[in-house]
Amino acid sequence: MHRYNTKCPKIIVRAVGPRDALAAHIISWSLKDLFYSQDDVLRYPSLGDEVYQMLLNMGIRNAYAPSVASMNAAVTESSALKTHIRFRSNIYLHRDRDVPVDGLFIQPGEGFVVSAAGCGVIVAWTDEDMVVAHAGRDSLIDRGAVLGTPSRKHFSIVNTILDAFARRGVSAHKVCMCMLFTIRKESFEHLFTPENAAYAEYNRNLPTFFGSGWEGCADMNANKNGVLLDLQEVFKQQAMRAGVLTENVWTEHSLGDHPEMAQTARDGRNLIVIKRRPSRVKALVARSMATAWRRPIQPNLQE
Repeated sequence: MHRYNTKCPKIIVRAVGPRDALAAHIISWSLKDLFYSQDDVLRYPSLGDEVYQMLLNMGIRNAYAPSVASMNAAVTESSALKTHIRFRSNIYLHRDRDVPVDGLFIQPGEGFVVSAAGCGVIVAWTDEDMVVAHAGRDSLIDRGAVLGTPSRKHFSIVNTILDAFARRGVSAHKVCMCMLFTIRKESFEHLFTPENAAYAEYNRNLPTFFGSGWEGCADMNANKNGVLLDLQEVFKQQAMRAGVLTENVWTEHSLGDHPEMAQTARDGRNLIVIKRRPSRVKALVARSMATAWRRPIQPNLQE
């Protein structure tokens, strides 16, 4: 398990990549279609034990792994996930096949778990609240909008997150946002004549869609036969256009800086865990109680 330091003071970040899966004799870190039943803990003991060990080592009792495959840019409360998978030591992984979302509000001490390969993870927070969200290409960019017909209310998961904060009375300029573990621009080429013709129209529309005002988001490649899509730049510009202050939005840990992690799906998958740090008061109380529990009882010398 690898530790990743971050500028965000409210989270702890751990992840494992394809080499770690190989060392643990696991085919993949993919959670797709897995752990929607308690029986999966027995069916997939190696993967289940690795997830359990990560949560145990990070001090997480309740972790949430939403169904993100649809990349629908939706956000909800963590309590919406109704399938509760119990590991040893009363550690739970909460899932729900019937609640596909990219992002969740999570509480202090809770964890967000996602399996990805090139998709980023967004953390957005204020003094009181935090959203953690999967941020794949289609989470950040509504495919329907690029093709001419928007397919959802919000173009990007960024807009959904900020709308969720707005419903709580928090304006965008009070929100901080960072994105982690995104595929690097040079590895994300979109050819105008791709092998799969189904992607051709989308790829050809990207230069126009990210035209004037979106500099650096979709630059032409060296051969002029496609674009290099920069999801980190897309994320930052979306956040700033929506009202997040420039100093409050940034990206960290591009996958290009981390060869130990899968860069694309061809390399395998990564398993990423984000823990929201407990509030300082709760952490001090917990530490005090733990110390008191270990402290030997002193005899009453007055008896």
